[in-house]
Amino acid sequence: MLRLVAGTLKRTAGDGTYPIQNAYLIMKTDLTSQETAVQSVSVSGEELVQLIAQKPPMVMIDKLVSVSDHFSETRYSVPEVSVFSDDGQLSEAGLVENMAQTIGAGSGFSRRQKGKELLTGFITMIKNLKIERLPDCGSDIRTEVRFQYQALNFRIFFGKVFSDNQQIAECEIRVYSPDQEEELT
Repeated sequence: MLRLVAGTLKRTAGDGTYPIQNAYLIMKTDLTSQETAVQSVSVSGEELVQLIAQKPPMVMIDKLVSVSDHFSETRYSVPEVSVFSDDGQLSEAGLVENMAQTIGAGSGFSRRQKGKELLTGFITMIKNLKIERLPDCGSDIRTEVRFQYQALNFRIFFGKVFSDNQQIAECEIRVYSPDQEEELT
């Protein structure tokens, strides 16, 4: 796990030592040692919608199929008509929204299992978005997201979307949770 440590660092120069104000040091620890086993689940319909902020017609996932504290996987059958469909394909924005909702569903499921309240999250950045191709309406996609690290109230995830067992998109998603009071575990 990566942790953000705030403090004052010092830089040594030839004529003395100077504080570096508002410096942050990110320390990496082993995520795999803290990873809980991936659990196969089958969450869909109204139960799934309760885990995410979006409501129909904005829901871009059909089923949560795997989850752990640091990983979630969903399935989605791309409808012929939706707010994110264009020219017979799911749009770029639809792919990103699908990854974001996969984050929300996995986080919501994990927190609910622990008896914790669901968090509100806002996408603050999409980084390194790569789209090989857009999925056709009527096709099925599988989406995986993995928690990378947390810095203050920001959580960073890496998402991948697959269609016909081929990766078609990936990106890093930064999520801000104003009510995030502790590490994501």
